[in-house]
Amino acid sequence: MQGIRKNRIYRFVEKYFEIKNFCKGELIITCPNSKKHSGGIDVHPSFNINVHTGKCYCHGCNLSFKNFNEFKKYINKEEETALSINDLKDVESEVTKKLDVVNLPDEYIPCYYNGVWKIPEYLHERKIRKRTIKKFKIGFCVKGYYKDRIIMPIKCGELFAFTSRIMDDEYRGEDKYKHAYRSRIKDMFLNYDNIEHDEINLVEGPFDLFRLFQFGFDNTLCSFKGRNKLSSYALNLLLMKNVKKINILYDADAVEIAEKLSIQLKAFFKIRVLILDSGDPDVATKNSIKKMLL
Repeated sequence: MQGIRKNRIYRFVEKYFEIKNFCKGELIITCPNSKKHSGGIDVHPSFNINVHTGKCYCHGCNLSFKNFNEFKKYINKEEETALSINDLKDVESEVTKKLDVVNLPDEYIPCYYNGVWKIPEYLHERKIRKRTIKKFKIGFCVKGYYKDRIIMPIKCGELFAFTSRIMDDEYRGEDKYKHAYRSRIKDMFLNYDNIEHDEINLVEGPFDLFRLFQFGFDNTLCSFKGRNKLSSYALNLLLMKNVKKINILYDADAVEIAEKLSIQLKAFFKIRVLILDSGDPDVATKNSIKKMLL
């Protein structure tokens, strides 16, 4: 099995599908054309891919490809929505699921409170403006579990999560980001409550979001660490906002992650994957961002 992991066909399939079995040179996955199966689901994975010849065949719906290039075209262009059938079903069941409200750390100090500003030097270095600090209720801690960290509340009506970013870029062996204990941050977006457009921009990190916000792109969400797949709850949040179009604006080193995410999201939204030449939205210029989004 170790040797097969270097096979180009194996690597492509593993990137987009969960491999259910590998037997006699053939990968077995859930059929990408599940809607043709009974009940719209390939209950017993029946799609076989030969890692040597590239031939593909489904024993359930008879979908077949003579070579692997045909299969890749089918996945990337013609049937991307088939990959997300289960996600569509999950979204329906997530509507009534509740999140637990969290509290900010006891040591949390707001950068702005009652007309008084307390702004750490780190935020000045990152060129975060007062308007941004006030809008996102950014704060910090100087002691406790989140000592020397910027605190960023994450709201969806109520406070369901927060994330923290260490102010020392050398990290000193600590995690760059720490999230609220037991919060479902994978289900949340920073800036969700402020979205009022049917077209949004999706970025990786909070400071990418702050950068775009300061450029005037208020319709931007942060997905945290560049997720290559959104949870069904997160998808439901976007659908509830009547989002129609998403611009995935990830760093230059996250091209594959962005493309994988786009395959899932194309079942629900019109998608554009935009990769910055400068490498990171956090250091991009207003003109470069504006040019890409127009």
